[in-house]
Amino acid sequence: MRLFYLLIICCFAFNLQGQVHDSVFRKSYNRIVARLAVDDTTGLLEAKRLMSSKSVPVALSYSFQGYLASLAGDYETACNNFTKALQANDTLSDAILGRAIASGRAGLFEQARRDLSYLIDVNKKNPYLFKLRGIAALEMINYKAAGEDFVDGLKIDPTDAELNYLLAMVNYKTDRYREAYSDINKALATDSLNAQYYYLRGSILMALEKYREALADFNYALTIRPEFSDALTMKGYLFYRTGDTDQALITLKLATDTDPDFALPWFYTGLCQVEKELPADALRSFDRASRLGYDDGDIYHYRGLAYIQLRRYNDACKSWKDAVLRGYRLSKALSRRYCQP
Repeated sequence: MRLFYLLIICCFAFNLQGQVHDSVFRKSYNRIVARLAVDDTTGLLEAKRLMSSKSVPVALSYSFQGYLASLAGDYETACNNFTKALQANDTLSDAILGRAIASGRAGLFEQARRDLSYLIDVNKKNPYLFKLRGIAALEMINYKAAGEDFVDGLKIDPTDAELNYLLAMVNYKTDRYREAYSDINKALATDSLNAQYYYLRGSILMALEKYREALADFNYALTIRPEFSDALTMKGYLFYRTGDTDQALITLKLATDTDPDFALPWFYTGLCQVEKELPADALRSFDRASRLGYDDGDIYHYRGLAYIQLRRYNDACKSWKDAVLRGYRLSKALSRRYCQP
């Protein structure tokens, strides 16, 4: 779920001000950060000139190097540079925020939350900070902490579309579908052209078994982003759930063609192939999903059903055992029926 950190373009100088007096350097630093944030390559040239200056404050120099490392995707180096900046000036909020975001991008979510908690103690009126800390909690699958942060952010800015979207995501993940539906509608009221929001609302509507409305949302998301593989995948799954297996396979083929490395449409394709009694094809689809990292209990359950269609009972029993070990309880009944104790 690290894609959430891709939503955040770090803009250190504009969200918080560090305890450093304004200066010609600081103004240049802010200007360069702004240019780099929008991929303005002239910022790199100005950065080289600035960093060659002997008058650069040590803390800001390390902070700036951390920012450049983050842009290059070297988050370990970025964190190290931000830490050096804080050793020189432990109140430099640019470096604290920079380390928090670099830590999040590196998967160090506890460190990110610690840094963001410090910044929130300094400035409790910035919804951006609550958003980032909630995202870190969401990445840690700590839905309670994430929800609390998003609610606190919305108390400051109730119209923030992304905060409403993220709160909807938390409620969706915790099966609170009606609350999630209310939250995502608030997000769409502010940003009505976001394909991700329509995709989430469609998923919520599917959970509420409102399939016609869900299909309309998936289609609208695909109108905005025609190669949106997540929406194609859920649209295909919707067809499977409503009994239109042929249309499901057509739609899921579009999803796997769009993103061959996305595991979920391969799993759903296997479900359809089991339904159509194409067990060999189903096993190939399940194997592809597994190679791409899908390891939930349901894939072992349905792989077992494919083995039963092939009369490979020992393989089916082994697969169902793996499903049960992963918490998929439906496999117990089939194990009792087909497998020796």
